[in-house]
Amino acid sequence: MRDRRLQLGYGVVLLLFLGLIYGWSVFVTPLEQEFSWARTQTSLVFTISISFFCLGGIAGGFILRRQASRFVLRLSALCMLAGFFLASRVQSIFLLYIAYGVICGTGVGLGYNCVLGTIGKWYPEKPGFCSGMLLLGFGSGALLFGAGAAALIGAFGWRITFVLFSILFSAVLFIGAQLVRPPLESELQMLPKRRSLLDGAEEADYSPKEILKRPSFWLLLFWATVLGAVGLAVIGHAAPIALDAGALALVSTAPGIISICNGLSRLLFGSAFDKFGKRKTMLVDCALFFLALPLLYFGVLQKSSLLLVPGFMLLGLGFGGVPSLIAASVNSMYGAHHYPINLSMANLHLIFAAAAGPTLAGSIHLTYSSYSPLFPILLALSIPAVIAALMLKKA
Repeated sequence: MRDRRLQLGYGVVLLLFLGLIYGWSVFVTPLEQEFSWARTQTSLVFTISISFFCLGGIAGGFILRRQASRFVLRLSALCMLAGFFLASRVQSIFLLYIAYGVICGTGVGLGYNCVLGTIGKWYPEKPGFCSGMLLLGFGSGALLFGAGAAALIGAFGWRITFVLFSILFSAVLFIGAQLVRPPLESELQMLPKRRSLLDGAEEADYSPKEILKRPSFWLLLFWATVLGAVGLAVIGHAAPIALDAGALALVSTAPGIISICNGLSRLLFGSAFDKFGKRKTMLVDCALFFLALPLLYFGVLQKSSLLLVPGFMLLGLGFGGVPSLIAASVNSMYGAHHYPINLSMANLHLIFAAAAGPTLAGSIHLTYSSYSPLFPILLALSIPAVIAALMLKKA
């Protein structure tokens, strides 16, 4: 159907813009230079934004049950308008926490949840492909708009850049609110039906209260938290890891390498999910981490860029598979009716992963003055994720 392809395209564009939340790092240096803020202070902005992204997603799921998608997207647009504009006026780190962390983070969560929950209804037979395409846009946003933000900051300064983003992002979301919609009842009848997956996914719809009672939800959450923390431990320190290995050429390019692979992986794993089911694709995702971490370990130990590059690539592919498989698994296991709220509850793993992973990496480097001991520890921590994936079929 032409309409659902258009809806998917609208969703990808909107999530491409909302994905800028992961591009926060481009604002760090100019803000630290102007206000002499410490790295711990500016890093907390990202942590707050991720936390309110998750909370905003849950709020968006509840609102979407009572209001049309256009209402939620307009609310997201207002948050982005206010958040970026207030960020352009900051004189204190606390106001930045509120503007970028709380308001923008909430706005991204509202829009993210609304787009995934609305567009997903157009692809009942391909939840993995649909979520993979949408998350490809979300994962690519930081790379695209991060580069654009860096250029604007260089030309006009960070304050003007925030003002421009305030106007641009709110305008795009307001326009998107007029375009994005769920299928009509007559259109639903024409869509392919949801099909059973190879690993025995349930077909019933489960409410948020009901999934909290199911072991499968907690196994899924545990799997995502572990691999998310392992991935963020490396991603949050990618440039310093390259510097530790003496790979000066990778210091500026390592985050980009990971970002590209992260984006592509979301589509690849989403499509693989539809064909092979959740357990096999989750195990393949685990395997990528088990391949990446030894390469990074020996790359740092032997100061070899030839080992670091494939290590970063595999790590990006593995990390990108996590959100794609979470989105597709929640849809296939617990149904589409409560999907927006159920997905937001599953995405709470990001809060724990974002707090644990980078903190562990920083502590290891502080203790040993090297990142090499980090990778065996991350490898050991990844083992329980494999066990959770194996147990998921029986839960």
